Amino acid sequence: MIGRREIWMLSWMVAAFACASAAAAPSAASDSVAIQGATLIDGTGADPVPDATLVIEGDTIACAGDGDDCEVPSGAEVRDLSGRWLVPGLVDAHVHLSQTGFFDGRPDALDLRDAFPFERVQARQRRHVDRYLGAWLCSGVTAIFDVGGFAWTIRLAAATRRSGRAGTPEVAATGPLISHAPAREINLPNHRQMVGVESPPDARRVVGGIAQLGADAIKLWFLPVRDPARQRAVDARVRAAGAETGARERPLVVHATTLREAKVALRAGADVLVHSVQDRPIDDEFLALARERNVIYVPTLIVGSGYVSAYRAVAGAQPFDLDDPNDCIDDATAGRLEGAARFRDHPSAAHLTPAR
Repeated sequence: MIGRREIWMLSWMVAAFACASAAAAPSAASDSVAIQGATLIDGTGADPVPDATLVIEGDTIACAGDGDDCEVPSGAEVRDLSGRWLVPGLVDAHVHLSQTGFFDGRPDALDLRDAFPFERVQARQRRHVDRYLGAWLCSGVTAIFDVGGFAWTIRLAAATRRSGRAGTPEVAATGPLISHAPAREINLPNHRQMVGVESPPDARRVVGGIAQLGADAIKLWFLPVRDPARQRAVDARVRAAGAETGARERPLVVHATTLREAKVALRAGADVLVHSVQDRPIDDEFLALARERNVIYVPTLIVGSGYVSAYRAVAGAQPFDLDDPNDCIDDATAGRLEGAARFRDHPSAAHLTPAR
């Protein structure tokens, strides 16, 4: 089981370095690999090291630095990356493998289930998850954190760590999200990626069930409510979920995009806040709570613009700007986005206009 803080630094745990054109893992024929010639940025704030040497022994980086400081072991496989850059693997701390990058994976945002039956979409996601894992690795991402999806994402996370398989990033997963206002459109008849809770005991029970599945953390989808009595009721569920998460020794991830809810989440034991506080500037009380919790803040700054771009593409305002210089995105995903305008006259898109 991954510890409370280590989950956020998976790529540093395995000391994986990503390169745009070459995998660094040792081949079966040699336990040692020496990568030479690249300009190295080690992530510590030190100056770039030109013509660097990086020595990998087994699954450990034994030396990274100037060629005079790193001795290449006898018999090591040597790879020349002159003219390229070598940087620490990136961590994408907010992904959803049960989503697709288009609205076929989010019928609560735009319902295209008549064109893309949701059960088939999810079966495809599960069968072809490697296309997404490959895209991340192609982009220099060596570890991802799935913060909400079907239970198979938990099993995938465990399998990637157990097998240490090459060619994919390391995965951690929360499994299903917990909420007082579940979006039922994104569930299947017999499988849920969003679980509603109606009371504090219910919240504790659901947290316990997801933890027993092997989830690396617990995720709450905490939406604001206006009625004071309902606020108190929902807050109590959040506190109960936080207490049970702590008892289960899991990190607590909370989607809380308003200042009030973010503070409630921090007091309930949140280790991670996602999507940023959006309704007003944060204040000193929030900062004090965040520092006390040593909270990790995942702003997901491009999510909003991504949705706007997708809506505009469906409305026919402009094609989706698919920024993929390394050709990492699979053809099926690219095709969905590039062909979005064919749904311009779909009933669910009636509220969209080219001016959106």
